[in-house]
Amino acid sequence: MGHQIVQQESETANESRAGIFSRDGLTLAARVIFFAALIGVLYFAWTPAPPTLLGNDKSQHMLAFAVLMILFRLAWPQWSWRGALVWFGALGAVIELVQAIPALHRDCDINDWFADMAAVVAALAVIAVVDRLIAKT
Repeated sequence: MGHQIVQQESETANESRAGIFSRDGLTLAARVIFFAALIGVLYFAWTPAPPTLLGNDKSQHMLAFAVLMILFRLAWPQWSWRGALVWFGALGAVIELVQAIPALHRDCDINDWFADMAAVVAALAVIAVVDRLIAKT
């Protein structure tokens, strides 16, 4: 019994020394990357004349929200899919409401919100499949 406790403490110490490659280190890294990506998305969403990275506006919305959803899941794996839907639904709505401010010279479009949510649902589906595959191994 005493040997098991020492072994567990040793494994815990090794995990904490692993730095960025420990579970906590990867979670922290994912959170930093998530917030950096979120700041980038908000900047482009609220800039009067953002660059066009893809063929059309809906594709850009979908790519941004799919990437954010995957990073969010890596950063906060304990969140439920329902909580993520609510959070990203609110985020998409806030982005569209801010775009309705005339001084930004942007358009508020409900179809952008639908594109955001479609990307979140698609990313959640991919995440669920990957989670199940990992759980089987």
